[in-house]
Amino acid sequence: MNALNLTDPQQFAKALLEMSGVTKEVVMEAYMKKLEEDASSSRILWELKDLEEATTFTGNALETKFLQDPRILQYQRQDVPRGKRVWLREPTAKVIYEIVQNEWLCVGAIKEF
Repeated sequence: MNALNLTDPQQFAKALLEMSGVTKEVVMEAYMKKLEEDASSSRILWELKDLEEATTFTGNALETKFLQDPRILQYQRQDVPRGKRVWLREPTAKVIYEIVQNEWLCVGAIKEF
């Protein structure tokens, strides 16, 4: 077993972090997760699975609650008829937010009778 050299600041810091559960692997995993999140938020288009992830709704719920709305349909694109559907990310997100914010019931405003 190697003795811990407390006089070497780098070795001391590394040992302290490892004792706290912060290892190179943990840092790399967190870094890669953040990198993936940033990459996905820079997308200009959303597929159905991206909408599901962003809203936490299932595909069926999205279809009935949002995707048939004309305000959302204007941002839907397909390269060929009956082809894969995609949506322009930013305007679609804004419309979904407006629908939830302005047209859904506010739970805090509902009073029990």
